[in-house]
Amino acid sequence: MKPGQLCRVVATFIEDRNGRALVRLPNGSKTSIPYDAIESRGARAHFIPAQDGSTVTVLCLDDDWSGEGSGFLEAAELLLAHVETH
Repeated sequence: MKPGQLCRVVATFIEDRNGRALVRLPNGSKTSIPYDAIESRGARAHFIPAQDGSTVTVLCLDDDWSGEGSGFLEAAELLLAHVETH
């Protein structure tokens, strides 16, 4: 990547905070961002990275499904595929 390049980050919405979206980032930290900077994807989940960073487990909050990706983006894509088929 290069400075200024557009990128996509997997984040989990937590709540509204003074008219902004409070989200949890992949490193576990939280930040608030304007709503127009995010897109809802219709899936609810927890993302749990392996201690060595090799994989990310995703747990669907709407049923008992879980999956494992090689990173956050792959785990998110697995979750979205699951939600679209159920």
